[in-house]
Amino acid sequence: MNSATYVAAPLLAGFSVASIGLILTSQESFRWPGVTLLLLTLSAILLVTSVQFGITYQKYYYSLADVQSWWTDEEIESNEKVIAREQADDFAEWRKAAWGAMACYNMGITLLAASLATSLAPLPGDDSALESLKWTCVAILGQASLIAVIFGVSTAYKIHRVIRE
Repeated sequence: MNSATYVAAPLLAGFSVASIGLILTSQESFRWPGVTLLLLTLSAILLVTSVQFGITYQKYYYSLADVQSWWTDEEIESNEKVIAREQADDFAEWRKAAWGAMACYNMGITLLAASLATSLAPLPGDDSALESLKWTCVAILGQASLIAVIFGVSTAYKIHRVIRE
């Protein structure tokens, strides 16, 4: 989850925002600028939300070594059950957040792919070779979006199932 929420999501959210600026300044170059802007905006929001999940809930993810660095050996021995219960509760909270972060990340990626597809749709009047190539790119990105949805739902389901166990 860390590489998705701390590295990929912020970079892709930034790409989404930069793309919004590009489309706003050259709307005539896109077949469906409004739809593309909507998809990019939703993608940026979901990707930033994924980062927020990761940052907010990171405090609930810690190891026994962390606990040992926070407490003396005597404190750990005298409060072992309380500390273990607290760590288990915190880990359960983190797992819920991990599910939320990955769901937002996967949906953000899906919407980003869909926005790329709508941005590549050919304009009326494009020459036939370019039009065919652009429609091919749209079809590939559409399939990639569908695969991302399937993968995202399956991953979210698996994570959610693990959380409930």
